[in-house]
Amino acid sequence: VNGNVTLSPVGISNVDRVVWKFGVHMVADSQPHNIYGNYKERTSLDDKTGKIIKSKLTLNDSGMFSVEVNSKATSDAYRLKVFGK
Repeated sequence: VNGNVTLSPVGISNVDRVVWKFGVHMVADSQPHNIYGNYKERTSLDDKTGKIIKSKLTLNDSGMFSVEVNSKATSDAYRLKVFGK
């Protein structure tokens, strides 16, 4: 809880557009640059690399994140588990 995590697409060198999702919910989109919902104040997106940094993690951030690069789903899936103090 309250920590930070960086999620990054694997093996991607040319990023025109990146979309991150938490389950089925949009987290971030690089075209146009937008961070959605309760992630706005706690998430940053690097449009060039596709990395997102989530800060001030809460227990509700635990779950599955996925990424689409250049409008194609990738096999990258990230299961985040946030532990309380």
